[in-house]
Amino acid sequence: MLNAAKEFLKRAFHHDGVRRYGANTLWLMAEKVIRLAVGFSVGVYVARSLGPTQYGLLNYAISYVAIFSVISTLGLDQIVLRELVRHPEQSDRLLGTTFGLRLAGTGIMLTLLAFSLFFHPAGGGLIAIIGAGYCCSAFQVIEFYFQSKVRSKYIALSQIIALLVVSGCKIWAAGQGAALYWFAGIEAFYMVLMFLIYLVFFQSREGDCRNWRFDSRIARAILTDSWPYLLTSIAGMGYLRIDQLMLRYMQGDAAVGCYSVAMRLVELLYVIPTILGNSFLPAVIQAVGCSRETYRVRLLGFLSLMFYVGLTLSVLPMLAAGLITVVYGAAYAPAVPVFLIGLWRVLFCSMGVASGGYLLNQNLQRYSMLFAWIGFAFNIGMNYILISRLGEVGAAVAAVLSGGVIVYGLPCCFTPTRGLFRLLVRALNPLWIRRGWKEINRREI
Repeated sequence: MLNAAKEFLKRAFHHDGVRRYGANTLWLMAEKVIRLAVGFSVGVYVARSLGPTQYGLLNYAISYVAIFSVISTLGLDQIVLRELVRHPEQSDRLLGTTFGLRLAGTGIMLTLLAFSLFFHPAGGGLIAIIGAGYCCSAFQVIEFYFQSKVRSKYIALSQIIALLVVSGCKIWAAGQGAALYWFAGIEAFYMVLMFLIYLVFFQSREGDCRNWRFDSRIARAILTDSWPYLLTSIAGMGYLRIDQLMLRYMQGDAAVGCYSVAMRLVELLYVIPTILGNSFLPAVIQAVGCSRETYRVRLLGFLSLMFYVGLTLSVLPMLAAGLITVVYGAAYAPAVPVFLIGLWRVLFCSMGVASGGYLLNQNLQRYSMLFAWIGFAFNIGMNYILISRLGEVGAAVAAVLSGGVIVYGLPCCFTPTRGLFRLLVRALNPLWIRRGWKEINRREI
């Protein structure tokens, strides 16, 4: 058996598809490990320096802008990635078209954000500064190109460089006791720097953005497919951020500060299912052109892997919950129960990534939109009921309940998506992970 295992690993290591996707995943994992280490340590220092009230106000401003930022994407992300995978020969036209559309989306986003500030008496300056960081967001199209080519090392390197530079700035600002406006400016600078580094790597290693061309025909086609994703993204971002906005108005900045500490720790864990999704979703998309059995095995293996990764990440970190008060200080004690409950969001995040891939392949994007908006409305209702009774803990409970409704409750309520629900149930069998791996090893991904 030992010899058989060695032979299997040897074949897997020398298999082109496994090596290519494995290297891609390792680069992304390396970036996330560095982000976890640097982001966590710097985040602790900043949170302790600012205190719950100031830290809560800063995170409120970040969440407010994040809800508007979805508009700048126009829901193009997954559609463009799919098209770049399927039609690599049209990459210049796809990138040029997407860049033009993203520029328009960013202009709309910044206009709406500026208009909203007339009705926003508190935190308007912080919101305006953070919003300005999205001026270069159109260059995110380069990230989709690297994903489609399975060359995520350039994404990882860009984010590592930007993270290290910005982390140094945050340490300086916290050490100097700088005003919140400095921290807002640093948040904006991070986005600008990261997107510009994307551009440098693309220009030096992959192509020339001067060859990009806007194609109105492609624009109409991808906008036709992407509008459900835009509406889905708005609802999804609202689901992720509305709790902090409601908490501030119902409980105050200090409550948002404690809640943000807990959820930032939870969101750090999102990176693992996100990496797996970005690395293996192209393989699932490509399998649509193969046999039905190939697609079924890859899809079930993907769903099963995402479930058990999410479950593990939801349970194991509970052992370290008590360290929050040790690391952040006694002022953040209310974050401990929020963290313990909020961890279950990781499971639903993982399965949401996997389910989204299925709905994309089956051209059921409108159900992604429907589920997201129902879940968003459900989340607002639960927040309204539970925050007034349980404070920060109520917001965490509302978030977890909403995740369960979106991922497992709603698919079984509609005939076209009941197939997804059955797949989610079948994926509870971990043997599908092994079968999916064998299929990958047998074929070129």
